[in-house]
Amino acid sequence: GDIFGRKRILLAAATLFGVASLAGGLAPDEGVLIAARVIQGVGAAGMITVGIAAVTNAFPAERVGAAIGIVYTAGGVGSALGPLVGGVLTTFVSWRLVLLVNVPLMVVLIAIIIRSVDESRDESAPRHIDLPGLILIAAGLSLATFGVDSAQSEGWSSARTIAPIVAGVALLAAFVGVERRVRFPLVDLRLFRNHPFVVVMLAGGVAQLPWVGTIFLSAIYLQDVRGLSAATAGVVFLPLSVGAAVAGYYSGRLGRFLPQQVMMAALVVGGGAVIGLALIESWAPYLAMLLIVGLGAGLGFAYASVGTQTVVPPARAGEASGIVFTVLVSASALIVAAMSTVLSLGTDGRIATSPDLEDTIQPMLVWIGAISIVAGIATLVAGRVTRDEIDELQQRR
Repeated sequence: GDIFGRKRILLAAATLFGVASLAGGLAPDEGVLIAARVIQGVGAAGMITVGIAAVTNAFPAERVGAAIGIVYTAGGVGSALGPLVGGVLTTFVSWRLVLLVNVPLMVVLIAIIIRSVDESRDESAPRHIDLPGLILIAAGLSLATFGVDSAQSEGWSSARTIAPIVAGVALLAAFVGVERRVRFPLVDLRLFRNHPFVVVMLAGGVAQLPWVGTIFLSAIYLQDVRGLSAATAGVVFLPLSVGAAVAGYYSGRLGRFLPQQVMMAALVVGGGAVIGLALIESWAPYLAMLLIVGLGAGLGFAYASVGTQTVVPPARAGEASGIVFTVLVSASALIVAAMSTVLSLGTDGRIATSPDLEDTIQPMLVWIGAISIVAGIATLVAGRVTRDEIDELQQRR
């Protein structure tokens, strides 16, 4: 987006997402469905990262945070409606509509982009992509995640688990080497000298643990332990997404606080509520804990973009957004893969039917909450971002 124009890439991403949704909704078999979902992921990544960069460039510095916060409020509303609408469609009509409903939405979105979004790009960047860097980071992240996921069926000592993890890490190391030498890198590693950027990005990656952990484990718990239908489980998830929507809105209005303070609060609040989920069975307190998880973990997710966008130059908004999004999604993928493995081991591979399922999920939630709380305290201690640093970076904008 920074290189070729953010409006152009937004249009391409929305078109790709719509076409892939149509192909997935009409898929005749599993292979076509999976391929369509992969392409959908490419379109979604483009819409999210380049969309954030386009918003950053559309507003003056003092309004960027609030604008991105509103974007994440919309994302929270989507998260709230997604499980509910998806559950209803799956239960009463067809799972295919979960994908096909995206098609008319993309038609509307494309019309809005054409009419309302101004083109912007990094004028200093050459008009070509660092393909070696792109291939190395994509392959490295994919192999590492595949290796962790393979542990569920192959075990952690298996060569089929270890080999892709080692290969993935090696490719990521090679990526860093390439980016240091190439004239116009995919990722300018100087961004990682920006202390506020690094603090917020890493804390945002950790915030994926309570967020993804709650969604993944609670979905299994509600349907396979509590016996709820997909539609009813979607209703139960509403407080989680409402909390995330509220957190997204306010994430752009916390400029008076230092980044490490915001992220510490997000991780501690989200982690404490996850522990509450493990200890509570009554519905009212359980729903309250889901709301608080949404507030804490949702704030960590949203502020990862809000905070980093406010401390980088506008010309590099897309690059910064892409790095943050890659970290968040990679963390999510690794977390799901690791939790799947632990859950499978704890139930002897019979996740949906095991009598030990509840006894396996509860300690996992406690560990997730504890790790989040410890990480929050560590973020506050190790952050060391000063108000002068923030003011200096924002003045450069």
